[in-house]
Amino acid sequence: MHAWQYRFVSIDDAYITYRYADNIAHGLGYVFNPGQRVEGTSTFLFTLLLAIPGLLGLNIEWAARCIGMASLVTLVCLVFNYVRTTINARSGHWLAAAAALMVASSTSLAFHAALGMELLLYISLLTAGVLGYLRHAKDIARCRHWMLWLALAGATRTEAFFIAFALLGFIATELAVGLTGARHGRAAALRLALKTLYRPTRDLGAVLL
Repeated sequence: MHAWQYRFVSIDDAYITYRYADNIAHGLGYVFNPGQRVEGTSTFLFTLLLAIPGLLGLNIEWAARCIGMASLVTLVCLVFNYVRTTINARSGHWLAAAAALMVASSTSLAFHAALGMELLLYISLLTAGVLGYLRHAKDIARCRHWMLWLALAGATRTEAFFIAFALLGFIATELAVGLTGARHGRAAALRLALKTLYRPTRDLGAVLL
């Protein structure tokens, strides 16, 4: 409901991605203009996702807004689940609900969710990867699970790969040197993940911290 009120707000950058997705759907390739193979959109995965409703004859713009709002719902659920499973006290459910409500009430997140761009998809995938790391940092066997989310985030926006490399660096250092300060490493990793250029990500970081 919070995001829905911004459903008629748009930005020209979004229509660049729509154009690429529409050309893919019509068999013209990953191009802005047919025959001109120039990389003009910075979100590969989101473009491919938007090509699917284009193939089905659906409105790509509204599909983008729906993906953004669904990503916001996913983000709220991720935060709720992480806080609920991390805090074992009786108040864990109430604190989880409060954290989820704070995310849902963020105007920046709601605005960008309905804007029709890839930001909320990127933030939800990035959050899934970082929270997976924080939960299973010592379990190398489960590394591939949270790394998959970070890889998908990287396919959405490439800066996620820097965060993934940093997290792998923390794990490699702990294994090689035998550091016991895993808690400090995780805190540093979370701070690194939150230092993106987008205000909505910082709003989410304030909630998680």
